[in-house]
Amino acid sequence: MPICSILKKSAFFALVWVASVFAYQNVLLLNSYNQGFVKTNDITRAIQDVLRKSNMNIHIEDMDIREELIKSMLQKYIDVNMKFDVIITVDETAFNYVKNHENILWENIPIVACGISKQQAESVSDPAATESIEAQDSELTDVSLEQIDSVATKKSLWSGIYEFYDLPAQIDFIQRIQSNVKRIIFITDNTEASNDVSEQLNSAAFVQKNINLEEWRKPPLESLADSLSHLNPSQDAVVLVGVELNGSIKNPQKLWQDMTKYVDSNSTAPVYSFWDVGIQNGVIGGNIILASLTGKNIGLIAEAILVGNDTYNSGFRRSSNMPMVDDNAAASRKLKLYNNKLPPETIRLNKEESWIISTYQQYMYNMKNAIIAELVIILLLGFSFYSYFKYSNRKLLQEKDAVERASKAKSLFLANMSHEIRNPLNSMLGFSELLLHKSTNLTDEQREWCNNIEISSYHLRDTFNNILDFSKIEAGNLKIEDEWVDIFSLCDDLISVCSHYLIYKQIKFYVLPSIYMPKFIKTDPVRLKQVLVNLVSNALKFTTKGSVKLLINPETKEDESKVLFEIIDTGIGIPKEKIKKIFEPFEQIDSGHTRKYGGSGLGLTISQNILHAMNSNLEVQSDRNGSRFYFHLSTKAKENEFYKKFLNEKNQKVVIYNQEKIVLSFIKECVEAVEGTSEETTDMNTIFGLSNRDLLIAEADGLSDIQIKKISEMYPKVILIFHYKNDKMANIKLNNPKFECLIAPVRSNDAISVLQRLYAK
Repeated sequence: MPICSILKKSAFFALVWVASVFAYQNVLLLNSYNQGFVKTNDITRAIQDVLRKSNMNIHIEDMDIREELIKSMLQKYIDVNMKFDVIITVDETAFNYVKNHENILWENIPIVACGISKQQAESVSDPAATESIEAQDSELTDVSLEQIDSVATKKSLWSGIYEFYDLPAQIDFIQRIQSNVKRIIFITDNTEASNDVSEQLNSAAFVQKNINLEEWRKPPLESLADSLSHLNPSQDAVVLVGVELNGSIKNPQKLWQDMTKYVDSNSTAPVYSFWDVGIQNGVIGGNIILASLTGKNIGLIAEAILVGNDTYNSGFRRSSNMPMVDDNAAASRKLKLYNNKLPPETIRLNKEESWIISTYQQYMYNMKNAIIAELVIILLLGFSFYSYFKYSNRKLLQEKDAVERASKAKSLFLANMSHEIRNPLNSMLGFSELLLHKSTNLTDEQREWCNNIEISSYHLRDTFNNILDFSKIEAGNLKIEDEWVDIFSLCDDLISVCSHYLIYKQIKFYVLPSIYMPKFIKTDPVRLKQVLVNLVSNALKFTTKGSVKLLINPETKEDESKVLFEIIDTGIGIPKEKIKKIFEPFEQIDSGHTRKYGGSGLGLTISQNILHAMNSNLEVQSDRNGSRFYFHLSTKAKENEFYKKFLNEKNQKVVIYNQEKIVLSFIKECVEAVEGTSEETTDMNTIFGLSNRDLLIAEADGLSDIQIKKISEMYPKVILIFHYKNDKMANIKLNNPKFECLIAPVRSNDAISVLQRLYAK
């Protein structure tokens, strides 16, 4: 089984277990692997529509019917120890699976089934206990039609709806549409549903006067087309019962669609169906089974069981058939549909337009009348538009005055609130930082309280700043200032500002400005920092495992200098259809994420507006493995090779160990800039097989004491990079004075200081 499939199944069962703890009632809805099959989807959707109105937690499992995967799923249900209140099977394969495993998985749990034959319903029933169910259930009478049959079940655990092909009603429907019909041909296969139709055709009750009823049982497709082409269009009719005629159609999701189109295109006589999914493929209609009606009834049966309705009687009901007709298909067969001949409850699809539109279309055939009619319509529209324009213009002026007054009031309010909120907020931040970093008498619990105060204060500050900035953007007061900015100092400031997002998260955060970046670029430092803080804080917020990386690289084309900023994360990702939505004000991916991750939904909107003012544009790429936000910034630059001022140890032999390939490439680039050679690896054992190396730069969180001792014996200079503060750092420095330790993300000043100490320069 592929890894992604295993992860998908594991995630499903984890969610099921959590939901079972907190939800009021659990419903498991089982399908076989028929995703995309219209009938199954319609039934499932209708069941959900009913059950979602109650306090019920619905779990949908699309089963793979291969035996080894069924066994695997069986074991997972046992491992999770899931308790469901009702099991619903939507099709035949799911029914057989539950029937075979109910004593192991769902003993004494009510089971509701549909998409099965009467024989299958009887296989889980006691035929001697068969009884009719009175149509007194107020929960079902609005959707159940007359004569609902029942098969009472053993121990009253099984309930549901079996497929019932009402032949008398189908024949009556055909006679209403084709008054001269002499022969009706039923095309069947070897399924149990088709066998039920065969039994009805062969029974004495189906002797029809003046109508010959024939059954074409599983005819080969090659001969079927020829037989259909010789039918009499006025006296013959065809009813498609079975679709599994041979193996030529491999995709079960398209059986009904492909077979109905095939039969209709080859038949000279009108074609009818027993399922609504066959309609609108050229089929005229019939007295059919509605998938949505079946699903709604199944949902109501399950709901009655869950709420403990005393008037509910367990058992299997037959499906309710409903007359349905497609007016377009009937017209293509030159059949007239008269309302007085059709059953009053008939569902009409593609019904002919009203008499007003029909009369207008007939009238327009005359060119003179057409010109007059068009002129009258134009005059009426012109007068209506002029009247509406005058009214709208007057109303618009009134609204403009009201908006201007509201804007002035809002600006005054924000100016006052800015002063009133910032002062106490700065005090909260200042004192919480003093308590955390200066006080030595705090207990662990008290430090946790201070951390919460600090994080909440930062969150409040960021939200308030976003609201103020958005207000400025709305008012058109956003200004961009150009000045020389030290890009490396800006990165160090960014690390300090965003570090509080990492307090409760076990993720890796990297800030990697290219060694070839110029030291200074000309831009607005406040606005650029604001954009980067918004993007990085979003990435850290929506990432629970893995890493977040900020990459900065120069791009020079002819006389134009550009800088590429990239923020890459391994977070929750963004669905493609919602990528544009995230740039709208107060919007996030969905309300669920808003509650879970917090935020005002303004950060990306503000960042995009700032970048537009700087002649740039924020772009995004995303999938379920994470997101990449990036933008190109046109700018002037100076001090392009400033690294040579402090990094000038040439011909160094450096070994680099890290789990992130981007980080390996970044450090390799730094070594090559000073004409050194490097060996990069993600395997710890590789660094012990190398000799005559000057420097080791290694990710150190996972190193053992034995590995650290071995490193000290092999390498004269060592830089260890930790992602999380711990006591190991102090012990390493105590036992290995020549080791240098850094906390990621690494600030440029810290990196320079380490190199100066290692090389005594």
